[in-house]
Amino acid sequence: GPNDTSLSNYLYGITCRASTDCWAVGTAYNQPAPFIAAGTIVVEHYDGSSWSLVSTPTTTAAGGVLYNVACVSGNDCWAAGSTFTGLVYQTLIEHYDGTAWSITSSPNSSNEENFLYGITCTGVSDCWAVGYDYTQDAQLYRTLIEHYDGSSWSIVTSPNGSSQSNYFQAVTCAGAGDCWAVGYYTDDADANIFTLTEYYDGTSWQVVNTPNPRSKGDTNDLQAITCLSSGNCWAVGYSYDFATTTQYTLIEHYTVPARLSAVVSRKVHGTAGSFDIDLTNGSGLECRTGGTSGNYTLVFAFADTLTSVGDAALTTGSGSVSSSGIDPSDAHNYLVNLTGVANAQRINVTLSNVTDSAGDFSSETSASMGVLVGDTNGDGVVNSADISQVKSQSGQTLTATNFRDDVTVDGFLNSADISLVKARSGTALP
Repeated sequence: GPNDTSLSNYLYGITCRASTDCWAVGTAYNQPAPFIAAGTIVVEHYDGSSWSLVSTPTTTAAGGVLYNVACVSGNDCWAAGSTFTGLVYQTLIEHYDGTAWSITSSPNSSNEENFLYGITCTGVSDCWAVGYDYTQDAQLYRTLIEHYDGSSWSIVTSPNGSSQSNYFQAVTCAGAGDCWAVGYYTDDADANIFTLTEYYDGTSWQVVNTPNPRSKGDTNDLQAITCLSSGNCWAVGYSYDFATTTQYTLIEHYTVPARLSAVVSRKVHGTAGSFDIDLTNGSGLECRTGGTSGNYTLVFAFADTLTSVGDAALTTGSGSVSSSGIDPSDAHNYLVNLTGVANAQRINVTLSNVTDSAGDFSSETSASMGVLVGDTNGDGVVNSADISQVKSQSGQTLTATNFRDDVTVDGFLNSADISLVKARSGTALP
């Protein structure tokens, strides 16, 4: 990309609305390195063929820096950073109206210095900017959150630890009233640096606990976040091990699991219809034959309709998935057809990357099923008790209470079922 005439040029943030409309922001310095955190504002635009420098208004003689940029539309973009007055840093927010960039009034806290590092928008009247402020007397940094309501920017209350310094470096929203801000906080007593995450639920910001790979005396820092949906977000940063002076990448994943309501093994019993064996609690046992090919169908039922499922696999046991997919007649259900399933074993079937219409996500959703043909009473062994049970039902109409005795799955309770159970007598689950 192009450079300002200054000696050192830096770009810190970027956003794209389309392949022909991208913005990048940063700053430029007249020194070989940024000894101060503000220079000449740099804004660049990509039109689909090349990047070009775009004129921006002057902040102060001491300069400024833009750290991030967000666009609602081609004529509605916002950039956030700081301007240096020569004595202190103050918030800086600039707006693009489709023609030119201009400085927009942004508030500062009562503390001496104010910095903005992240910005995001969900619409023309809903933007958020985050950073931190600093009070020199107490030598503490506090989270700073500002909101744009369509007419002006205002400071919004955000929680902080009672004695720690707190820093925000990025913000994103999955939708209006569904936002995350990330950064880090310090434990001044023990020199610990831990990840900091806060969530906005449409009413207030609250701290959400996040993991830290490094412990006492080390660094854990989140610097960017993005959300695929309200229940599927990724945050990145780094951790530092002071003992080994080694720095590591840090990636954290937030998910709200897709809610699984039930899992069943479903078979059609001739003209009598289909009947399900419940596998939801993990102890379900399939006693019906899968035929010469060992075919079974598992139905995963979710509370919300499904939008996508990555794959289905038999992860434990003998057999394979012959086909799978969202039920075309009911998108709450995911159907898994199995083949080659051996008898007298316990299998596990796992769905990967399940996303539902609520935006909830599960990287893995599993169900377990015991397979023991003839075990009509479900005690894990085929014996005289099963034979007696099937005999007692012989000639009866097939119902939801006795369908397990139709082990041949033909829709009738008769001598064929008795013969099959007798043939399997003595088999058991391992």
